[in-house]
Formats: sequence, structure tokens, C-alpha cells
Amino acid sequence: MPYYIALLAAVCSCSGVPPLPEGFGGYIALEAWRSETGLSLKYMGPDGLVYSSVDWSDEIDENIPIPDAVSLVVANPDLTRREPWVGRAKTARRVPVLHAPDYWRYRNELLAAIVPNSGTEAIRVTLGNEDVILYFDSEGRFQSVMGAPPEGIQVVRRYSLEEYLTGAPERLKELLADLGVSTTEVLFNTGDAGDDALPFLYANADTRVGAFIRVLPLGAQPVTHNTLVPVTQSITHVLRSHSTTLVQQPLSSLTRLMFAVTHAASDTFDSVALPLVEATPIPPLADAAGMDLATWEADLDRMTGRAPDMGTIRYLIDGEAFFPRFETAIRNAQHSIAMRTYIFDNDDYALAFADLLRGRAEDGLDVKVLLDGIGYVSALAQPAFEQPEGYTPPLSMRMYLQSGGAVKVRVIANPFFVGDHTKTTVIDEEVAFLGGMNVAREYRYEWHDMMVEVRGPIVARLADDFDIAWARAGILGDIGSFFARLMPDRKAEPGEGYPIRVLYTRPTASEIRITQLEAIRRAQRYIYLQSAYLTDDAFLLELVKARRRGVDVRIVIPLASDRGQLARGNILAANKMFRNGIRVYIYPGMSHIKAAIFDGWACLGSANIDQLSLRVNLETNVATSNPEAVEALKQQLFAVDFAASPEMREVFPERWNDYLWELVGDYFF
Repeated sequence: MPYYIALLAAVCSCSGVPPLPEGFGGYIALEAWRSETGLSLKYMGPDGLVYSSVDWSDEIDENIPIPDAVSLVVANPDLTRREPWVGRAKTARRVPVLHAPDYWRYRNELLAAIVPNSGTEAIRVTLGNEDVILYFDSEGRFQSVMGAPPEGIQVVRRYSLEEYLTGAPERLKELLADLGVSTTEVLFNTGDAGDDALPFLYANADTRVGAFIRVLPLGAQPVTHNTLVPVTQSITHVLRSHSTTLVQQPLSSLTRLMFAVTHAASDTFDSVALPLVEATPIPPLADAAGMDLATWEADLDRMTGRAPDMGTIRYLIDGEAFFPRFETAIRNAQHSIAMRTYIFDNDDYALAFADLLRGRAEDGLDVKVLLDGIGYVSALAQPAFEQPEGYTPPLSMRMYLQSGGAVKVRVIANPFFVGDHTKTTVIDEEVAFLGGMNVAREYRYEWHDMMVEVRGPIVARLADDFDIAWARAGILGDIGSFFARLMPDRKAEPGEGYPIRVLYTRPTASEIRITQLEAIRRAQRYIYLQSAYLTDDAFLLELVKARRRGVDVRIVIPLASDRGQLARGNILAANKMFRNGIRVYIYPGMSHIKAAIFDGWACLGSANIDQLSLRVNLETNVATSNPEAVEALKQQLFAVDFAASPEMREVFPERWNDYLWELVGDYFF
């Protein structure tokens, strides 16, 4: 009964956080009419006025005797109606509508009546096989945790969910009488906002039924040529990211801002060091053995604070290799699909892929899709690549995926414009895919890019990472992710394979940047690197230093880019490297690959070599020193691309404003 957990989180969300303003998040109930089987609702949503119906007749457990207990359900409204009802007054009864401050008063009175306020005592509420600990801490703030009570907190009483809610009808009657409401039923605006929100609560003190109503977006609608659609959605997302989300995710939001700003200043020094290096002669290549990989791996344990996991890597280069295998894995899934991506476009290929996910959800699988907000709105705002004649895209892929309620979708907010650039999918907790590809026609058919398929115990770590990101994107924000981190890690079965290390860019932990910079400093024989955006000045400086101590440094970069004028940053980087003896290969077309090998240590994934990926956004890479895996990457990717890409023979012409574009690209894109 997983929805009970969501309900208790809504009923018992952290007090001490003031109620959100009425209707915050775009949902304000205006009218409610109750029939024998459900409600008719009139409310203002993000897309305008909505008339919807809610049927909970199949949700209420008939085995619970009424009025001896309380039935509590989650109901999903039918949002297909956009016109007023006809004849509702003949078959339904009007229900008073109250607003968020009244709901929070009701909720707080329920808590005060049953949860001890000693600072050391708690109650335990059992939800199926799950327990929730509810208590007030020493400072009088309400807290809720899953599982065992925290240290210093003693459980003094156990309740079932039905017992916990026993006093709710009486409290409701007292509240309504105090507010001068003559009925014993009411619809609350809860003030809940965001994806998977529960913005309305119907409560009836006589029938002892409570129904939280989850408002799912309208189903896919054809796109008109009105450019206000993506603009409006973009503005709405930005406002939510810098209002509701700052309440839900205060710690992570401010931490990301602080580290983005402080690192921007410190990295500026590196950009002035290259001309000094360029003034010295370029030495010949050294005949060195390469760095000691055993020592390097031991040092990585220390640098990251953890040992690698075991597993295997299979490289899937270009959409022709990746997507058919990806789709097959999804079709063969037995239990769950957990997908985390930056962009889920609304072109014809993405629509077909969305239909595949919806079909698997309808088959009964647990299908979750986590979308980054910046990537999501940018996909709407950018013109689609060439589409089949007559193709009409959906208004938004989030709405399309959620149609019917089978696929669970959350859109990550972006306070201070920090994005989640990670692309991972975990299937049945047995196989995972990660790398640089989003879901769009260009990744399937046109761009040069790479994903990897990993199996073995490492998949458990990626599944845990998804759970934490999913929880942070929910209504509890940082609190939800904190609880998710407290859950025991998945117990990975011992499996065959070799050590694979997961590396991250996170607030306060730029592991991908730190480890690769150190690998460049230690490299003695060769460095092969390919990146769509190579503009980080510290990387350029260390690559130049490596070449000037005799290391064979070879770089593959594209000049074609989806960033427009910001691609000029790659031109400047190519010139700097070429002047310092680095072999630069220009990929003929758009390459979106992010991969490197440093003397036998390979690192690849979602992170570009720019400020966003290395300092700001959330990113996930994998790395290994396994000789077979590294040699496979060298032969399948680098040998092929060195042969296919013309090598740079002279510097590119530079424009006066290229340096301005480079600065903008470094810190804002």
C-alpha cells in the first residue's frame, strides 16, 4: 500500500515550515460538488479553469467498518473536461471550500492531540510493512522518519493508520463549527505544490472518509504555433525553482549557489597561465611506462572516501548501437524501470519511446521518469530537428508520459539554475545504462555519442542514487532525500566483473574534476580525451603541462555544436592546445561524447569539460583501470575517431568577441 506512505507524508509533513500561500503551484479549488461515488471539482490550474470529476468508489476499502475507522484514499481526477458540468445540482451536494491556512490548522491540531511534545518521546504508525516515527524534537519542531527512531527518541505508543486517524472526524467537526461552517464535510486547499502534489483534501466527519486528490497534468494536446506555450512553461518553472523549491530544498539549493560562486573566482587564475607556458619550446614525446595504476586506485579510494564496486562495462557507441539494445532491455523488464535524464524531447522518436514506457507501465511495471527542469523546458523552447511530414508533437512530454497515471514523472526544480545533467536508467535493479545520451531524434539518428551498459553489484549503487534524486524531487525536498540516504544501501549480490568506480559532480564534491585533473598530472605516457565542450581553463593548463613533460596528448572535439556562438569556446581551446604541441582532431559533425583515458585509467559518462559539468550541475561518470575494458574503449572509440577526424594543422582565425563568448559559456551555459 505505497500510497499510504505518501498520504502520511502529506498529513505529517514537517511543521515549522510555514504553509505555502493559497494556491501556490498553480492549483486553487473554487467549487466542489459531492455525489455518492465521488466529487466534481472546479479549480484554477496552470492551464486555466478546469472542471474535473473524481471517482473514489473503487478506492475505499469496504472491509473497514464505517464509522468505526477512517477510510483514507488518494484519488486521481479525470481532467479531460474543460467545459462546465450540466445538471450537477440535481445529483450532487455542494461542499464548502476552505484554504491552506485552515488545512494547516487542522493538521497541526491532529498532531498536537496524538504526538508527544516532550522532545524525547515518539509514536510509531504502521503502514502495511512500513513504520513511520513521529515526534517533536527538543526545539519543538515536528519530525517524521521511516524505520527506527533516532538516537535519544523513545517510542511510547504504536498505532495502525486507522487508529492514528480515529480522532480526525471529531477534530474536523470542531474546526468547522469554529469557522462557522454548517456542514460536516469540506474540501481543503492544502497548498501542496509541485509534481505528484496533493493539493486538495476532501474530508467528511460523518462518513469518516478522507480523500487526498492528486492533480495530474492534462493529457497530451497538439502544439499550436503559439510561442507563448514554451515561454509560459519556462517562466513557471523558473518561478517555482526560486520559490517553492527554496522552501523544500533550502540546504542543497544554497550549497550549490555558494560553491558555484566561489569556484568561479578561483578558476579564473588558470586562464592567464597558458600564455606563459606557450613561450617555452615544445619537447619531444617521452618514452615512459605510464603511471602506477595500483597506487592510483588506492589513492582514488582515499580521494573519494570509498572503494570501487564490481561490475562489467559494455560500450554502446552512437544511437544505432544504444537505442535498440536499450529498448530491448525495457521490453524484457520484469519489475521496474527507473529513468533519470536531462532532456526527454517531444519529437517523433521520443514520442515512440514514451509509448514504450507507457506500455510497460500499463503492464504493471513500476516505471519512474525523472526529468531535469532546465532540460525539459529547453526541449520545448528549441525547434525540433527535422520531423516526418504531418507529425504533431505533444504539448509536453511530461504530460504525455503521465496520461492515464501509469508512468510516474517528476520534474527536478533548478534553484539558481543548477541542473541535473545525469543520464542513468536502472532496469529491474540488474542492469543500468549511463552516459551522454538524452531521449531525442538527434541522439537516435544523427549525433555521435556514447552510453555504457553496466551489470553486476555496481547497479545497486546507481539504483540508490536514483532513489535519493527521486526523493529530493518530491514534495519533501531535502527532507525526503535525507530520509532516502538513511535507508540501508541495497545489498548487491557478489558478481563477476572488475572494479568500476562511480564518480560524481555534487555540491561540495567535484569528484569528476578533481580525479581527472590529478590523472592528467600523473600521466607519463598518453592522454586521450574527447569532449563536446572543452573550455575549463584548469584542464587546458594541465593538458598543456602534460604535453610539455613529454606525454602524448590527443584530443577529439567538434566545432559543430548545439550551443550556437558558444562553440567558439572550442575554437579558442583548440588553438591553445595546438600551439602547445597537443594533437587536436576535429570531429566531422556533432560529437556529444565525454570520455578519456589517462595511462590506462578510463573515465566516461555525462560530464563535459566545462564549468557547468565540473562545478555546478549534478553529473555521474564511471571509471576503471581494468586492462580489457580500457583497451576496448581505446579501440572501439578513440582509434576509430582518430582515423575519422581531420587533425588540426594550423590555428583557426579568432574573433575579438570569441573571448566574451568563452567567458559566458564558462559560467552560464
